[in-house]
Amino acid sequence: AAQSADQAIALLTECAGDGPDFPHRDYWHCAQVLRSIGRLADAERAQEMACQLLQEKAEKITDLSMRSSFLENVSFNREIGRSKLLV
Repeated sequence: AAQSADQAIALLTECAGDGPDFPHRDYWHCAQVLRSIGRLADAERAQEMACQLLQEKAEKITDLSMRSSFLENVSFNREIGRSKLLV
C-alpha cells in the first residue's frame, strides 16, 4: 500500500495535478493510506495537496450555490473540505 501511495504521489507531483480527473481525490486517498501506516508527515503533505487542489477547483466556480454544491454534494470533496476549512 505504501509503495502504491508513493508511486501515485510521484505521478501526481510530476504532472502537478494536471491530467488526472480528480487529483485532489487521489492525493486524499494517498493521505489516508499513509496515515493508516503511520507515515503522518507524508500523509499531512498529501492532505495539504488535496486541499489546495480542491480549493483551486472550487475557486473557478463563480456561482456560490454551485461552488457550495461542488464542495458539499460530492462525497470525497466534502471529506477533503472538512479536513481543512475551505471557503
